[in-house]
Amino acid sequence: MRYRIIANEETYKGFALFGAEAVAVSNDEQARAAFEEALLDASLGAVVLSKEVGEMIADAVASHAASCRLPQVLVLDD
Repeated sequence: MRYRIIANEETYKGFALFGAEAVAVSNDEQARAAFEEALLDASLGAVVLSKEVGEMIADAVASHAASCRLPQVLVLDD
């Protein structure tokens, strides 16, 4: 199963250091675009969001969770 991390710059660097597929975002617009792109990738089984990103796009996360479709969305806690 493939997964993608969407996070702030600091968290992104930590995951990328270990070879994880990760995307760094710094604002709501970038976060929403990265999230929507990830949802369209049929090869992903999970999208992992940093807490900060999860809060930026909470409405989109809740909407996707209600759909019960893949990929699964996980929001990391600090």
